[in-house]
Formats: sequence, C-alpha cells, structure tokens
Amino acid sequence: MTGPELMAAIGFFIMLFGTIAGVSRRVENKVDKAKKEAMDTANSASLKADLVSAQLQEHRLHVAQEYVSKAGNRELMDQVMDAISAVRQSVDGLSGRVDRILENQAKGSARPRA
Repeated sequence: MTGPELMAAIGFFIMLFGTIAGVSRRVENKVDKAKKEAMDTANSASLKADLVSAQLQEHRLHVAQEYVSKAGNRELMDQVMDAISAVRQSVDGLSGRVDRILENQAKGSARPRA
C-alpha cells in the first residue's frame, strides 16, 4: 500500500469510528433523557399517591368520627326500643292507677257523708 492509500484507509476508519461514536452518543443522550423523564414522572406519581393516601386517611377518620357502624346502630336502636317499652309499661300502669282512683272517688261519693 502506498502512502495515499494508507491515509485514505486510516481516514475512512477514523470517519467510521467518529460516526459510530456520534450515533452512540446521541442514542445514549436520548436514553438518559428518557430515564430522567421517567424518574420525574415516577416522582410525580409518588407524590400524587402520597397525597391520595393522606386524603383517604382523612376521609376514613372523618367517617369513623361522624358515622355509626351497623352494629353500633343496632345496639342503639335496641336501647331506644327498650326505653320505649319501659315508657309504655309505665303509661299502662298509670292508666290502671287513674282508673282505681276514679273508682274509689265514685264509691266514696256514693256513700252518704255523716
């Protein structure tokens, strides 16, 4: 090989190596950019998930404080119904007492007073 042919071959390989290096650098930059975007998106999603988790916890606490469970409601209804039954029995007893008082007054007024 002569000098100019050798220089042309070396130049060709240098150009080929430069092209490959440039392409690989561009691909690497795009991969790095995609990784950065993916990390930003993941961080954003993580922050949103934390926010939603906190809001859900607040809602659960609100529901627990403001609303009654089915078992608690059933127990409360049983207590109310027992109290109503006790009042009904007391009213029934009062009507019997009033009847006896009226009967005694009627018997007492039928007797002549001395």
